Amino acid sequence: MLSFGFSPQTALDAPRIAISPRETARPDAIVQLEHGIAPETIAGLKKRGHVVTVRSGIARGGYFGRGQIIRARRRDRGEEGGEGWVYSAGSDLRGDGAALAFSG
Repeated sequence: MLSFGFSPQTALDAPRIAISPRETARPDAIVQLEHGIAPETIAGLKKRGHVVTVRSGIARGGYFGRGQIIRARRRDRGEEGGEGWVYSAGSDLRGDGAALAFSG
């Protein structure tokens, strides 16, 4: 999220990658990709010898996890609103839940 400058919601909405089974050195390990990964990325993984499966809809079920994020950052002195904190939140579309950012 921080490396790419994403908001919490953008980070949670991005397509994900998972390896199954978890022992990644196994020759039968499968790279599970969520629908939305660039076709060039998929082709590159296959070219390197990886077994790749693209999951979408209900089939992506237990592979990619779920989450909520609350980000807090200190406001710069010159910013509108003066000193203090700025909160933002995101909730994963893959599951139930909510993320509420507030200062109490």
